[in-house]
Amino acid sequence: HEASVSARVVLLALLASFVKGYRRLLEQHVPAVAASLVGLLREVPDHAVNDRRDVLLALRHLVAAQFRDEFLPHLPALMDLDAVVGGGRAAHATLRTLAVSVVSELLHSAKNRLSLPLVARAIRTMGRVVHDTSLPLHTQTSAARLVLGFVDVVYHNKEADATQGRLLLST
Repeated sequence: HEASVSARVVLLALLASFVKGYRRLLEQHVPAVAASLVGLLREVPDHAVNDRRDVLLALRHLVAAQFRDEFLPHLPALMDLDAVVGGGRAAHATLRTLAVSVVSELLHSAKNRLSLPLVARAIRTMGRVVHDTSLPLHTQTSAARLVLGFVDVVYHNKEADATQGRLLLST
């Protein structure tokens, strides 16, 4: 099973690297690739740090190639940073900054389109990043800026029950 997962990781990483040069040909397949990448994050064993890193780098390639919207349905899964990074000590030490960076970029690009419950979850996720002293200062600062951006989103919230937004800001 591990060899199968590794082979799929390599294939998806290769596809993601082709996205810039063959954007039009691959455009119709990006939703399936996005779903596969997120699924692979769940399947890659915790000790397979290189495979997990390759999945995160493929994810970064797709996000950089303006395919961010394809990952919006998967944001709840991606905001579970412990699941994205994996449970191994080596993965936690080496992949956490990369995972936070990719998820932050996705959240920043989608912040005005997220529902209030997703905004609340994003604030909690990035708040944990801000308080994680094992991360580099620039990662914590980036997370703090993202949380500040979400405060503006909550303040200008257009939902029918505006009290939810006010409650979120007061907690």
